[in-house]
Amino acid sequence: MSQKNVQDTRQEHDVAMANAPALSASPALPERDAEATARWTQAVLDGAELAPAALRAQAAILATACRDAAASARPLKLAP
Repeated sequence: MSQKNVQDTRQEHDVAMANAPALSASPALPERDAEATARWTQAVLDGAELAPAALRAQAAILATACRDAAASARPLKLAP
């Protein structure tokens, strides 16, 4: 990843976190077992639960990167 891309990603993260609800408003995470995690994940996907702000910020950055890659004439290359 080039230095410019690293800086862009950091800026995108900072903006996403600034626009996310306060961390105190973030929901509690599920218990540490597979069944509870699966139920919580499904509830988030269904919109019944809110994902933590940090996770929403990461998802926003990934979505932006995917849109940018799709719009680019060059294929996306992943680092080994």
